[in-house]
Amino acid sequence: MTVIAGAVGAAANGAAGEAGKGAWATLVGLVGRLRGGRGASSAGAGAQGVAEALSERAGRDAGFADEVRGWLAEVDGIGGVAPEQLPPGAVGFVDRDGERAAMTAVLARSGVAGRAPVVLLSGFGGVGKSALGVEWARDVQERFPGGRLYADLGALAGPGGTVEVADVLAQFLRGLGVPDPEIPSGAAERAAMYRSVTAGSRVCVLLDDVSFAAQVDALLPASADSVVVATSHWRLEELAADGATVLPVGPLAVEHGVALLAGLIGRDRVDAEPERAAELVRLCGGLPIAVRTVAGVLAVRPGRSLAEQAGQLADEDGRLAALARDGRPVVQPVWDAAYRALPESAARTYRLLALHPGPDFTSDAVGALTGDPMASVRGALDALCRANLLEEGREGRYAFHDLVRLHALGLVGSDPEADAAARRAVAWYLGRAAAADHVAQGDRMRLAGVAPVGGFAGKEAALAWLAAERLNLVACVRISVERGWDDLAWRLCEPLWALFLHRAHYGDWIDTHRAGIDAAVREGDARAAVRVRCQLSRAYVELGRLDDARVLLAGAADEALGAGDRRLAASAWEFTGKVHLAAHAHAAAPAVAARELVQARREFERSLAVNEEIGSRRGAMLQRYHLAQVRAREGDPAGAVAAFDEARTTADALGDERMVGRIETGRGLALAALGRAAEAEAAFVAAADVMQRRHAYADEASALEPLVGLVLANGRVSDARGFLMRLADAYRRSGSPKATEALRRLAELP
Repeated sequence: MTVIAGAVGAAANGAAGEAGKGAWATLVGLVGRLRGGRGASSAGAGAQGVAEALSERAGRDAGFADEVRGWLAEVDGIGGVAPEQLPPGAVGFVDRDGERAAMTAVLARSGVAGRAPVVLLSGFGGVGKSALGVEWARDVQERFPGGRLYADLGALAGPGGTVEVADVLAQFLRGLGVPDPEIPSGAAERAAMYRSVTAGSRVCVLLDDVSFAAQVDALLPASADSVVVATSHWRLEELAADGATVLPVGPLAVEHGVALLAGLIGRDRVDAEPERAAELVRLCGGLPIAVRTVAGVLAVRPGRSLAEQAGQLADEDGRLAALARDGRPVVQPVWDAAYRALPESAARTYRLLALHPGPDFTSDAVGALTGDPMASVRGALDALCRANLLEEGREGRYAFHDLVRLHALGLVGSDPEADAAARRAVAWYLGRAAAADHVAQGDRMRLAGVAPVGGFAGKEAALAWLAAERLNLVACVRISVERGWDDLAWRLCEPLWALFLHRAHYGDWIDTHRAGIDAAVREGDARAAVRVRCQLSRAYVELGRLDDARVLLAGAADEALGAGDRRLAASAWEFTGKVHLAAHAHAAAPAVAARELVQARREFERSLAVNEEIGSRRGAMLQRYHLAQVRAREGDPAGAVAAFDEARTTADALGDERMVGRIETGRGLALAALGRAAEAEAAFVAAADVMQRRHAYADEASALEPLVGLVLANGRVSDARGFLMRLADAYRRSGSPKATEALRRLAELP
């Protein structure tokens, strides 16, 4: 009946134009025919009385009921019953095609559960949730002839953050055509009338800045053909449990942010500085509100370049303050409010997480940082995710948005436990990396004396952890240097060897180890400095930077002996021998090549003698492998094959699969020199497969290079093409500049 009352009020108060006049005339005609039953005069007052009379007559007269339904449909088209409360759309709105399609797909399920579907747009402040909701509501307006209702619950919130839902209901009822005198005073009665008025309509309700699921429930229209779109800084899991579709709204991709910028300041300015435009979007974190703020600054300063504006935002310390309108920050207040609403344990975790070394983290890392028990850590992380202050990714990893991290960093600056928390986190990463190194590399020389933290199921799991945490481990080295923790900086390099040996990442390898060498020198630890120098020399050798490797290793063995460490001296001799072996391969003059080979043999034999003396089976196996390489280059491939076989026997016994693969590569070269092409090919393929399985891409490339040459020599171009494609990928994955050369060779194949 209240639907009819709302329509009567709309026809009386909101009728405009020909459609409104026609609806009013029809209503007058219907009321005039009420004689013969209870007339309008005997019913209640106003619109409610007329509605009661119409409803009573329709209940006993089917024909009259049809006419009333026809009149309701007629009224559906006039302004009073079809409220248009949406705010203006965002100028230059871009992208969000995926989210809009997902929202539209929800309409296909309308009515299935007997209630209006709910879509929750969840994301942190400034990401564009409201603009998306308004834009979509306009996209689908023809589907909702009953109108579009809108309420900004955040703006209506009182000092304590509470919203008087009764006030929102009154606003909606007025929009739906119910006159003020007919709106009940009580919240429950208003809710009942709202449900009645919307029972036969198709309305779209947009609720902005929702804080609690109960707010949505109270404003849900009765018609299952309606829809509610809610935006919130919170995840509101309760809504999802009730069947709502939750759509996370993230920052704009760079290209879409650039498109937004171009729409606001002009395409010409963006096209003149495309790289700086992309940099501005990245500095804004892809947040539409930040991009719009920057666009406003540029729009009123047509002479300012995008490069100059980007320079003003480059400083992290002042970036949030620089994103302001009329001197007021535009993004920081949103996160301030979210932070104030956090429980104390979550607020402390939020502050300390700004100190995390790298870009993402697991709950275990958070536990190390905060020192809290895991149950408390999980609770804090859940609270931060619900507040959209953290993003939860795959495999239990969490991350800050760049600007949110800066907000947290601003809060932790004066925290007295900041330094201790950051060191706890770095020490935990060091312990976990040490555990991974022990599992991946087995028994090898280690100087750091770090107690492993936890364990791993096997070598693959250990290497996978190192690969997943690479950026965090590299950041740990950087932060250790910045904070003066030299003892941690060089120690981190030791377990990183297990990662770089298998996955290369030459840039990170060089940066971390140069920093580690300097840290060891500052600590006055000669042994540590020699150890890290040896590890770094391997990267230089693989990159062909032999002069750099020679400089690193000059005097290294003597320094180790001076420190009383013969095993370390043996390691330095081994690495020096590798430099000479690589120099032999690159030498143009025969005399130089011969001299390098003699020196390589001398270094490996010195190392072998010490390793046999101290009982290091693995160390001795490595030197025999190197000496087998020397024999092959000395022109004794048969002797080399025998030496490789001896080394492989020990590698098999030690379970060192990676060395088995490397030995097979050397053995394949020797077999090829003997003309045993089929055996050589089998050895190369076996080696490449082992290295690919272990993700040791640099070593995989070492096996594939001679394999390509072998099959080409046999005229098998098709096979060579497949191996070259694999070789290019191996170089790319290892970070080698040789990837493009492999692609060039591939393109030149007939």
